[in-house]
Amino acid sequence: DFDYPLMEDFGVKWRLVKMVFFSLYCGFLSFVSLHQFMYYGVFIIAIINSFPLCFLRRNVRWEAYSQHLCVTRDGIRFVQDKRKSCLGWACADKGKTSKTVPFDKITDCDIQEPAGNTCIFVTMYSLLSR
Repeated sequence: DFDYPLMEDFGVKWRLVKMVFFSLYCGFLSFVSLHQFMYYGVFIIAIINSFPLCFLRRNVRWEAYSQHLCVTRDGIRFVQDKRKSCLGWACADKGKTSKTVPFDKITDCDIQEPAGNTCIFVTMYSLLSR
């Protein structure tokens, strides 16, 4: 089974990093493109970007605890149960998905652990790109 608290902490950190870079990028674009838009645009983007922060940990928790992995006689099965998303309303629920990888399709499996990165952004990027 998964280490759910570790997945939750990593997911929260990763989404915070993405939000910060998105805010900086949008602020840079508004500064470069329209000087009049800069004053209101950065404020509006900051409000829109910070709104999901209220529900960030809950969204990551819902997503992490819905993931399951098992070995069956047919292959390796990954299931993501029906889960809440966004604000937690029933109209925004995500459906159940599952994927089975047959054993005969698996030819080689290498596991690489990250090492040597000192910057948190580089470490997270290298973890997700492998």
